Amino acid sequence: MNSFYSKYIIISLLALGLFSSCVSSIEYPCNDFLAEVVIHSVFSPDSSWHVDVTKSKCRFDENDDFIIPNVEVTITNISADPNYDLNVEDQGNGRFHVTNKSIPGNIYRISVEAQINDEIIFAESFGQVPNVPEPIVEVKEYLDDGGQKFYEIDFKLRENEYDENYYIMNLVEIDDEENPADSLGNGNQDGVPFEYDSEITFRNEETGFATEYIDKNDFNGGEYNNTIITPIGKNGNNSGGFEEGKYIMNIQSVSEDLFIYYKTLEEYKSHTGPNSSISDPIAIHSNIKNGLGIFGAYNQTRHLIKP
Repeated sequence: MNSFYSKYIIISLLALGLFSSCVSSIEYPCNDFLAEVVIHSVFSPDSSWHVDVTKSKCRFDENDDFIIPNVEVTITNISADPNYDLNVEDQGNGRFHVTNKSIPGNIYRISVEAQINDEIIFAESFGQVPNVPEPIVEVKEYLDDGGQKFYEIDFKLRENEYDENYYIMNLVEIDDEENPADSLGNGNQDGVPFEYDSEITFRNEETGFATEYIDKNDFNGGEYNNTIITPIGKNGNNSGGFEEGKYIMNIQSVSEDLFIYYKTLEEYKSHTGPNSSISDPIAIHSNIKNGLGIFGAYNQTRHLIKP
């Protein structure tokens, strides 16, 4: 046999052997993954109170089963009676409905007992319901040199000594005053382009509207002031005459944990696009002991803004 081909065969066999040894040494990346209880409950006095309990899974696991069978959820208003449990209905598939309404200023405790594989897990968290925010909102209209009509919206917040003073503000354009959109992106709304002086602003690419995060450090002398300028008319389009816009300004008072959760969730979404890198992952805030997720409360007020 030609010596060249003999050497080629020997090298090929060696390479195949090395490849086989490498393949056999690679372990499935989910072998050592330990699933955790995931709790998601964002509630307010004027909304239905739901709790979703699932389990985390390895990112390489193609199984869509997140459900944990035989979960027990207990919620207590420790401000009123720490020995009295609220009524929690199991609606199946990891969803629970709390029939009681939450009360502003009260602190609630959630405890979840679940079994994952052969381990019994006890997870818990606490959340205080904020009071209704009381912003001062003033609206003016003006025309620029090009004939574009604008709203100038001044709003002011005062520190509340009974709350943590964390707020989330949204401005959305609505078509139906009877069914206004809320700050979670529900309802019928369009994105509102607006300008204001802030460095802690996110633009939600899914819903199209912007969000302002206001924390306790943004208050100067006990007050927070800002001015929003937005064109009147659907997406600022005035072709064919003015299309009078109607807007809802949502201002939510939120718990500190919920505030951080939403901010880190926005940061996570902005870093998980097609051009993002997984080398510097964004951790989404969690306040669940022995688990993952969020147990947080908010209270909100809405201002209808129209010509």
